[in-house]
Amino acid sequence: MDKLQAASTSIRVSGLHQGIILGPIVYVLYTSDLPTFRQTTLGTFADDTAIFATHEDPTIASLNLQEHLNIIVKWLNIWKINVKEFKSWQIRFTLRKGHCPVLKINQTNIPQTEVVKYFGCRLNWKEHIANKKKTNQLKNKRDQLVDRKKIPSSYIK
Repeated sequence: MDKLQAASTSIRVSGLHQGIILGPIVYVLYTSDLPTFRQTTLGTFADDTAIFATHEDPTIASLNLQEHLNIIVKWLNIWKINVKEFKSWQIRFTLRKGHCPVLKINQTNIPQTEVVKYFGCRLNWKEHIANKKKTNQLKNKRDQLVDRKKIPSSYIK
C-alpha cells in the first residue's frame, strides 16, 4: 500500500456511563450495523473506530474517507449516538507530497497527527516512509540483478 490514510474517532454510546458492566455488550448491539463503504476499510475495537482509505492520489483517498465519515455521522444521528470529535484524529502515509482536503466530523476539523497508537502499535508516518523507501530500493536492486542475468555479460557496459 503506497497510500494509507486513517481516520479514527471515539464513539460513546448515548445514555451509558463509562465502565458499566453491560457497556461493551450494549455497544456491540448498537454498532453491529455500522455502515461500511466500498472504497474504505472499517476497523472497530471496543469504542474506537478506524477508517482506512488507500489510493494513488491522496486527495481521492481523503474524499473517500470524508464520504464514509458522512455516512457514519448520519447513522450516528439516527441511533442518537454521540461522537467525541475532540478525540478524533487522522494520519496520512504517503510517498507523494501534496495537499489533501481537511476531514470533518459534524463540521469539526479532524486534526492531523504524525504519531498515533492503534491497537497498541505506534504508527509513525516517517518510519513508515523510510521503511517503504528501503523496501523499494531493495526491490530495484534485485530487479537490476535479475535483468543483468538475462543479458549476456559481453553486452553489459
